[in-house]
Order: sequence, then structure tokens, then C-alpha cells
Amino acid sequence: MAWAPASSKRAAHTHYIIEVSCMDDVIYSLKNISKRYEGTLALDDVSVDIAPGEIHSLVGKNGAGKSTLVGIMHGSITPTKGEIFVHGVHVEHMTPEKAKALGIFLVPQHPQFALDLTVADNLFVGNFPKSKGGFIDRKAMKNKCLEIIETFGIDVDPDQYMHRISLEFRQLLLAGKAFWIEDAEIIMLDEITATLTLKSKTKLFEIIRDEVKKTKKTVLFISHRMQEVMEISDKVTVLRDGRKVATEKISDLCATDITRLITGSTESEQSIGYVPDQTQKEEGFFKIDQLCKEGVFEDISFALKNPANPNSCLSYPRLS
Repeated sequence: MAWAPASSKRAAHTHYIIEVSCMDDVIYSLKNISKRYEGTLALDDVSVDIAPGEIHSLVGKNGAGKSTLVGIMHGSITPTKGEIFVHGVHVEHMTPEKAKALGIFLVPQHPQFALDLTVADNLFVGNFPKSKGGFIDRKAMKNKCLEIIETFGIDVDPDQYMHRISLEFRQLLLAGKAFWIEDAEIIMLDEITATLTLKSKTKLFEIIRDEVKKTKKTVLFISHRMQEVMEISDKVTVLRDGRKVATEKISDLCATDITRLITGSTESEQSIGYVPDQTQKEEGFFKIDQLCKEGVFEDISFALKNPANPNSCLSYPRLS
């Protein structure tokens, strides 16, 4: 029996439809979402519409509400008030199970894997293909894994145990699961470039653009790196202090515009962690970016000033 992506099994899991709203040009809609924790208003009346076939970035300083909003979209956080619509369908009490059934997949910054299982087993958890006799089709699993591995151009064996795989490759494999095993319609990439080399990030962005163009998948991209946001996005939504301040086409903005939206002032880009490209090329400037050694340390980043230039910058491009 041929392997079928998870998308082919979703129709039976849509019994929680409440009502249908006419939003043909919107795939995911948040209406007046608020989230209050004890003593803290994390989100305040946030409304966002995300269109099918677009790469939509979510930015803001730490504490702006990005993680809370992503958690609500994925169903791992329950909003205090507000409504969620997916494909125009009002979804009551979104949960991770409902999100999965609706074709929504979150690739988190720190993915959790069963490290003592193989790469193939990890990627197919919850979606094991079956042979005609009803047994798990390991050949189909391996072949699909090899397709993903070859697409990303990484040196991984589907039969390797996950604990032997680098954090960088784990992140790419999980993105591959979202695109080609779950066949998700809405893929949320939460700070996933933090462990990627430039080569891997370039390949990932190439794949994202290609998949969005070919299949009209929707990607929600969360990043602290202004360069990445400017490079990959079609639209960007800016949060500040728990409120949405703007949703704009990226073609209508420059980095300075986004900085001003994030801070609410003319605060400089450097003061929120963004460093223009040219500062990275200064003579004598030294940086370590996301250095990892499995089992010893991970995501170590720092930079040293050029003594000849006291105004040289101290960090890699980040929004906060």
C-alpha cells in the first residue's frame, strides 16, 4: 500500500465545526484574542488574518506576546477571550489535536524527540504507514525519509538513532516532517533558524519559497533576526506590549520601519539588537554564532569588538 500523507486522513476529524464565515482569502483568522495570566495581560484584543500561500512573519521584542499568540494558534494555550477561524470555520477550544487535524503544524525552537528511537520512527510518530497486511511499512518510511534527507542535502541515515543527530539536522528533519509527512497546510516555524548554519538556512528558505509557490501552503515565520524577516516574508505582523500594532506587506517596509513599529519610537536599530550587514565585515571583528557540540553545549553566541573601532557592534542581528 502506498504511503499517504496525513492530509488524506483529516476529513474525518472536523466534527468540531461551529459555524462557517465567508473568508475565502483567509486561511487562519484570529479575532479579538486576549490572554490574561494572573496579574499580566499577555495579549490584548489581537486580530490577525493570514492568507493561504503566503509567508507571514511575526515579530516583536521579547515579552511582546509572540510565544503566547503562537501557543494559542497551535492550541497549547487557551485564550481568555476571542475567536479562531480556520478556512472560515469557527474552531471552538482549539487544541493541539484539533490543530493537527486541521493541517496545522508547529516546528518549535526546541523540538522534542524520542532520542532512543530512529530518525524514521521519530518522523512518522502518529502517522505510521501500513502495508496491505496491516503492518507498519518500514520500507515506505525509509524511502520517504531518504527523500527528505536528500532534499535538504544532509548526511543522515533514516536508521540512525536520533541522539546521534545534531540539533541542526533535527530541526531540518522536523521541518521536513511538517512539509512532506504531515503535509500541513499551515506551518509555524518558531525561531527554528537559531541552530542553523548559513548553508542550512539558505536551503531551508529555498524550500519554503518553493513549497509555498507550488502547493500554496502557508508559513508563519517567527524570528528575532531582521535580515531573515526582510528576506523571507510576504507580510509581517508586529506585536508590541501584547497588542498588534501593524500587519503590512514586507515590500512596503524597510528595516527601519519595522524597528519603529516594534519600539513605538525612533529608537535606533542597534538598540534593539539589529546590526546592519556592513558592521559584520569590519576588520578585527570576531563572532561565534550558535556554536554547538552535542551533549556538551548548544547555541553559544558572542562577539568581540574591534579595538580599533570602539563603535563596532557587539551582537549578531537580532530584534531583541
